[in-house]
Amino acid sequence: MAREFTDGDQRDTAVNTYEPKRILVTGGARLIGYNFVRYLLTADSNSFIVNLDLLACAGSLRNLENLPEPGRHVFIQGDICDRPLVDRILPKHRIDTIVHFAANRDIATQDSPDAG
Repeated sequence: MAREFTDGDQRDTAVNTYEPKRILVTGGARLIGYNFVRYLLTADSNSFIVNLDLLACAGSLRNLENLPEPGRHVFIQGDICDRPLVDRILPKHRIDTIVHFAANRDIATQDSPDAG
C-alpha cells in the first residue's frame, strides 16, 4: 500500500531540502557524465563540480570543451580505484555528494560473448 507524506512528515521535508553543493562526478568525460555535468552547471548556479575520469574507453577532454561557467568545474584525470587519490579529493574539495557514472566496458557480463 502506498503511503502519502504530508508537509509535516520529517522524511518528506529532509528529502526536499537537500541541496548538493560540492559534487564529485565520476566518469564525467563520457557521454552520460559530461551531459550531467553540463546540466548541473546550467541548472544550479550554486554547485561546484569535481570531475574524475580516467579518460579510458569513451572518455574525452573534447567532451568538456565549452562548458558553461568553467570556473565551477575542475577536471582530474584519474582512476576511481586509486583510493589515495579519492581520499585526497574528498576533503580538498569539501565534497558533499558523489554521482557515479564511471564504468569499465571491458568487464564481461554473464550475457556477453566473453563470459566464461
